Parts: sequence; structure tokens; C-alpha cells
Amino acid sequence: MEKALEKQFQNLTKLLDGAKNVLITAHKYPDGDALSSVLAFYLGLKGRNKINPIPYFSDMPKNYGFLPGFSEIETDFPKNKIDFLIGLDYGDFKRLDIKNKNFPDKKIITIDHHLPSDHRGNFQIVRPDFSSTSEILYYFFKNAKILIDKEIATCLLTGIYTDSGGFKHAATSSLTLGAAADLISRGASLPHIVRGTITMKSPSVLKLWGRALSRVEHDSQTGMVYSWIAHKDLKGKIPENLGVGDLAADISMRSGAPFTLLLVEHRPGRFKGSLRSESYHNVDVAKIAKALGGGGHKLSAGFEKKGDLKNIIQLVKATAGIKREIA
Repeated sequence: MEKALEKQFQNLTKLLDGAKNVLITAHKYPDGDALSSVLAFYLGLKGRNKINPIPYFSDMPKNYGFLPGFSEIETDFPKNKIDFLIGLDYGDFKRLDIKNKNFPDKKIITIDHHLPSDHRGNFQIVRPDFSSTSEILYYFFKNAKILIDKEIATCLLTGIYTDSGGFKHAATSSLTLGAAADLISRGASLPHIVRGTITMKSPSVLKLWGRALSRVEHDSQTGMVYSWIAHKDLKGKIPENLGVGDLAADISMRSGAPFTLLLVEHRPGRFKGSLRSESYHNVDVAKIAKALGGGGHKLSAGFEKKGDLKNIIQLVKATAGIKREIA
């Protein structure tokens, strides 16, 4: 581990040791890395000195209920005086799940692997060369001598596995695989994590996926492959509980397209767009998402738009920079 990062880890340890109430959260509609990194940090700080770590999300996808500490997440914003807000894996500050609460920079700690964007806080560790925020935390825990038990190992390995695309993405390094091997040796079960995050889909989820796959279209101008899920298809269920992130990744991996788009109408006339690509295409979907008011990282990004389905698809096709990215 490079000395500059070790120094940042040491400074973070000192900063936390002087804190009491620490709010830990990540981006809204959390994925595997967001949830896993929050829970790992919570479990790691729990019982450390006088720190009171508070894991918080206003809403949580139930398909990650197997994660240790999941039932301890607060869904109501805490009334405690907060010494530090720890923002993990959020990309752009507006995606952080803090219900418009105001925190001065001196009270914000950011740890993220997304490309530098609208990150906040006087203390930041932003490393896009890491596969996931969970991988950064693994090396922080090692540096801070925080015991990585089976529960923490399960959280960290889940975050690493999901955000590395099952160890397929370009940011998967020897450090990533070394961390994964050590976490397995500490009791994390990779087969259990794979079942919990990828393979175990209920009949209702499989039917939804089938509906979306039947709508797949190819745009010859941009090379984009896209599909959508209408609000009526959700039948009142939360999209994140239906594995739409996994579906977006699956379409990208299997289509061979330069980049893919999955639009989900989570509320009538309100769409979440998931953009995906594979490393060998050399397409930065984060740039496309950012032009549409969203964010993310090179191979996985998203945005939210209000409007008509066809108009939003046309907007993505016409977004400045798409042709340059594919060329």
C-alpha cells in the first residue's frame, strides 16, 4: 500500500477517535457496495472507544437482508447531534441519502471510488483505481487494526464482489483479489454472497426480467442496446428489491453493445436510468450520466429524469459526447 494512502488512513483514525456520534450513509437507492460499506464501517466502529456509529438509509433494498447488521440500519434520520457525517460511495453529493440536511465541510468525511465529482468534506479519500468503496475500507481496517471478523468480512466481500462485476471489471486488481482471498479466509462465504446477490431470484423477479428482455432494442446510430420497465410492471414493488441493477449488468454483459441503458419508471412519469458498459469497449458511461444530471463511474452510472419514455431515450441518444465516447 502506498505511503500517501497509509497517511490518509492514519489521519482518518485520529479524526474518528475524537468523535462520538458518527452518521454513516451512502447514495440513495443503495446497491451492494453502498450497503455493504456502510454496514462494514458501522460494525467496525461499533464498540471502538466512545464512538456511537449510526448506519442510516431512508430506504433499503430487501434483497440484501442477508448482510450482517442489516436490521440495525436506522430509517428515520437520527435526532442526535452528529459529530461527523461519513459519506460512502456516493459519487455526487446530491445522491447522498441525508434528506437535505446541512453539514459543514468540517463535519463531512468522504470515502469513495467514484471518479472525482461533487465530493464534499475537509477529509476525503477518493480512489477510482479501487474496485469498490468496500475494498478501500478493507485496507483502512487493516491499517487501523480494526478486527475483521466473519460479519465484517461478509459485508466487505459483498461490496467488492458486486461492484467489481464479479471480479470482471477493469478496476479489479491484485489488491482486489488479495483482499477477497483474505476475507474468505476470515469466514466470508463467496457462494453465499453469490446466491444472495445474483442467483436467487423469485418467480416474480424472473417474470419482470423476462418482460424487460422481451423489449430489448438496438440503436444502430450509437450502438446502444436499451430496454425499459414500466411503472405498471412493478406492481407496487420497489425496483431495487427486484434486482434491476443485476438486470442492467446482465444486459450489458450479454449484449456485446458498446453501452446499454435500462430505464425503470419507478413513479408515474419518473424514470431511473442505469447505464452500463464493459471495460473492453472503452466507453465512459459516467460522462453520459453526468450530462443527464446523474453520475457514477466509468462502467456503471445512472440518472433520473421526469418525462415521456420515448423522449428520454431520444435524449440519451442525442446526449453530447456519446459519439466521441464510442469512436
